[in-house]
Amino acid sequence: MKYFKYLFIGLLGLLSAVTAEAQARRGGVPAAETDTVTFRCAYWEKPANAPQLFVKEGRDYVYLNVLKMAFARPYKYRGVLPIPVFRKATPEEVAQRKAEGVKAADLEYVPLLAINPRGMKDIGVIFLPGALERKTEDSQLVFDYSEKTFPYGAIRVLNFSGRALLGRLIPQDEEKKGENFRLKNREAFLSKPFDDERQIYEIQLATVVNKKPTKVFSSAAAFYKTNRVLLFIVPADSKSAKDQNGIPQLDFRMIKDQRPLTPPKPENAPAPKPAAR
Repeated sequence: MKYFKYLFIGLLGLLSAVTAEAQARRGGVPAAETDTVTFRCAYWEKPANAPQLFVKEGRDYVYLNVLKMAFARPYKYRGVLPIPVFRKATPEEVAQRKAEGVKAADLEYVPLLAINPRGMKDIGVIFLPGALERKTEDSQLVFDYSEKTFPYGAIRVLNFSGRALLGRLIPQDEEKKGENFRLKNREAFLSKPFDDERQIYEIQLATVVNKKPTKVFSSAAAFYKTNRVLLFIVPADSKSAKDQNGIPQLDFRMIKDQRPLTPPKPENAPAPKPAAR
């Protein structure tokens, strides 16, 4: 029995030593979370003197094409989270970084801001006005962009207004098929899939002012089964200004995403070879 007791104590000590050595190698800091995330970015309003932005895809720095309320293309990031976004270094910064021992491949790229995917694997990101200067998470709208949660032929309403909203989505001339929804701040509503190839919808949004629902937005537009549409709601300015009747002034923007075209099959494609026996 003593033998097993001493063996257990010895194994426990060895395990502690190995754990301590591993922590020492990491400097006592838990390992950073790493993941693979697909993302795309857009500006709410493109800054007048916006710097060129870059992100790492594999080992290479690639240009991050950021348009106004449109996604240029998806990027795939693999590495430590949050996702770092870089700008080009000035000649003075390059010289200083070289003196500090920064690797040659990284000399020209300085971290500017970071994108937190918040556990999502496929995301869209909207940079609000001032996002490049403030560099804070609340200056970015980050949302799930996967087709599983946001299919084509649907409308998605994302509430970043800072207050609760009431909504109604009404197909033209089909009032009974309208969908009612409530959205807390940072919540989203997803419509039912469209039945027709083309459908005109009216979107109505209201909020409670002095204990009464008050309309703050109403618009009608044509939507297509091959598209998916995002409607964003944010405060009209950083102070959430209100008009003389106490109604909040909100800003509304849309992004439309067209389903990628399926490449046609070649007319004279060779017949598949029979499997070898």
